[in-house]
Amino acid sequence: MTGGEGDSNPPIEGNALAQELLREGQPVCLIARGWSMWPVLRDGDRVEIVPVRPEDLQLGEIGAWVESSPASESGGLVLHRLIRWERAGRIGIFQGDACPASDAPVAAERIVGRVSACWRRGKRVRGAGWGGRLALLLQPLWRALFAAAAAGLRFYRGGPSLLPGSGVRAARERALLAFTQREWSHRGVTVSPFAGVDEVVATVLEDPAYQHLIPLVARGCRLHPIEGLNSDLQKRLLAEEDRALFYSAQTEGLLRHLADVLRRAGQELLVVKGTALAFTGVYAEPHLRQGADVDTLCLPGQERLLTDLLLQNGFENVEPEYPLEYYLRYRSEVALFRRSAPRWPTLEVHWTAGGSLFYGRRLKAERLWQDSRPGPWGKGLRVLSPEMELVHSLAHLTKHLRVLRPIWAFDLALLARQGLDWDRVEHEIALARLEWPAWVVFEWVESRIPGTIPPDLIGRVRARRARGLCAWPELRTLHAVRSRQTRWIEALCLPTWGQRLGYLREQAWPSRFVMERLYPEAHGRSLAFFQVWRWGRIIRESLGKADKSPTGE
Repeated sequence: MTGGEGDSNPPIEGNALAQELLREGQPVCLIARGWSMWPVLRDGDRVEIVPVRPEDLQLGEIGAWVESSPASESGGLVLHRLIRWERAGRIGIFQGDACPASDAPVAAERIVGRVSACWRRGKRVRGAGWGGRLALLLQPLWRALFAAAAAGLRFYRGGPSLLPGSGVRAARERALLAFTQREWSHRGVTVSPFAGVDEVVATVLEDPAYQHLIPLVARGCRLHPIEGLNSDLQKRLLAEEDRALFYSAQTEGLLRHLADVLRRAGQELLVVKGTALAFTGVYAEPHLRQGADVDTLCLPGQERLLTDLLLQNGFENVEPEYPLEYYLRYRSEVALFRRSAPRWPTLEVHWTAGGSLFYGRRLKAERLWQDSRPGPWGKGLRVLSPEMELVHSLAHLTKHLRVLRPIWAFDLALLARQGLDWDRVEHEIALARLEWPAWVVFEWVESRIPGTIPPDLIGRVRARRARGLCAWPELRTLHAVRSRQTRWIEALCLPTWGQRLGYLREQAWPSRFVMERLYPEAHGRSLAFFQVWRWGRIIRESLGKADKSPTGE
């Protein structure tokens, strides 16, 4: 089985312990990941692997062998069909039923087992070795049909599968999130791709992709000390938790100041995303949910009024290279910071729900406001109900499908534990026409924190996602988002053609104000040279050969 986008033979889950048990002569049950053995084995099937001597593995049977490629990190198990023996039975040649070519030769000593049974959705579908020789004879025909179907799918959807990879990285993130919830065990049923607790903690501390989990891990280790944890790692965790507490206090200070400004002016903003989750009881303590900014939502048409109000009360534009008028006319948000305080955290004021991309304008800001309630900071700042916060999160994650962060899975898992009205969530998804991104995000969350989303809800969303009138353009749009080809989407989301053309013009040929902000040496000089140089620099950046300044400085 394969287990990730673009990989040919990644390991399935539980590789280290499974290999050890098989070599000791004990059978194991694992979750298969990937689609290289489709349709006999599918992603998520539970398979039983029994030990086998290499000479007893028959042609056509699905063997389990140890992958030793450096690309597979620590190595893992691969489940592919044996198609022939070479060198008097010392070398086995394997191939996935859906793969266009055979695997690299496998030495006999690396063969550790044979797939004996398979369960799908709790039911035993067949012994996985059944019909092996027939499948071996039909492999060329099946692969040709599979290749033709894949070509048709590529034309239809415009790219590879939208679902994130479910190989080694998914297994690591699943173990990290389970450890964060203190459900991770180094023994028993749960099999981790980590060598031990020290490696789990070191990964969270050192990998930027998991930095948002640090306060959660630090608090868990402080409340429930782990025997044998490296003392240096413990000290780093305590220091990181202190830093999280400091930043959380800064965020709370910004929110209270903002609520006071709005209350005195008789205005309101809606706090959404991570900050709302941190301070409304979804997380046990506010510092456990760190964010890069404070996201708020105003009603459409009030963005100028509220921006002017904030500028008059000590806030400034975070990105002065573009005038505020640019953001008010061509974007759906403006970022500000307090002059009398550190630049972190920034305050983002949005006036479309979920960002400026394709699905952002389908979730109406007015509907979110109708379902809001006063927040813990008093009059001036409001928060969403858990159901609408989850739906808003789906709209927000649509533009982040390329890189989904584990903390977002944790957000949705905690929201799901608030006793949600799932019928209402489904209704709001249908109303906002968010079936495609909802299905992608739900499947991704389930691959990281199983049991978060009701299976029947996922099934209904999956069934409806392709039946809409705009299914094909929606799918192509999501692929464009994942490949970061989003400029044309942002332009199309603006309300008028004048704004759309103006936005594209600013991107292609910025105004003098913007150019002089970007290049101070352009002040008072002709912009033609700098515009041409800017485009040359964009091209050179794409080739990895960018210069620092048009004047060589």
